[in-house]
Amino acid sequence: MRVPLLTAALGFTLVAAAAPDARAQATASPIAGAYELVSVDGHAIPYAPVHPGRPADAPPGPEVVASTMVVRADGSFVMAMAYRMGTGEAQIFRAMPFSGTTRAEGDGWVATWQGAGETPLTLARDTLVMNNEGMLFRYVKRG
Repeated sequence: MRVPLLTAALGFTLVAAAAPDARAQATASPIAGAYELVSVDGHAIPYAPVHPGRPADAPPGPEVVASTMVVRADGSFVMAMAYRMGTGEAQIFRAMPFSGTTRAEGDGWVATWQGAGETPLTLARDTLVMNNEGMLFRYVKRG
């Protein structure tokens, strides 16, 4: 199965890209760290989210198989999400990289995506939850 190899590659790439700067660690944001996706809308991954308004007869959407998000001490972040599409022998795996910045807002945070919009984030101990248009992506801090 390719999923563990893909997950390891995502994690290595993001951790290497997010190597901390000693000066930034002194003023690190409380949200800084490396997070691994564990569920989407309460469903353990792998999971194929169903977006509201999707027609019942639409072909199956992509299945989320892994995601890692690294928030740097300065609030910038990199994230990759891996997907599996298709069934049986006709499966395609794809990883999508994303980046942006985070900022504190109220009692939570907001992720501003490069080239896209904003997503509210909440942090409780080691769990980061991203609310993407009502769909909750739950990440757990590693290490």
